[in-house]
Amino acid sequence: MRMVTGILTDFQAYAQRTGSDPANQKTRQNYGEWRATAHPDQTLLWPPARNGPCWCDSGREYKKCCGTPAKN
Repeated sequence: MRMVTGILTDFQAYAQRTGSDPANQKTRQNYGEWRATAHPDQTLLWPPARNGPCWCDSGREYKKCCGTPAKN
C-alpha cells in the first residue's frame, strides 16, 4: 500500500488535462496512480518502517508517534 500526497490545484490541472470530472472517484484514483508514477519521491510506503520517520511529518520515529498503540 502507498500513500500519495498532492495539492488541489495540481489535481484540478490533472482533471482538466485529462478531460475528467474532478468529482468522480475514479478521477481521484487515477490522479493518485499518476502522482505515484510521476513523483515517486513523494510516495510513501504504508506502513512506515518501525524505526523510520513518521508519515505525519512530526519528525519523530513512527513507533513513537502514530505507530504507538493507544494506552488505556
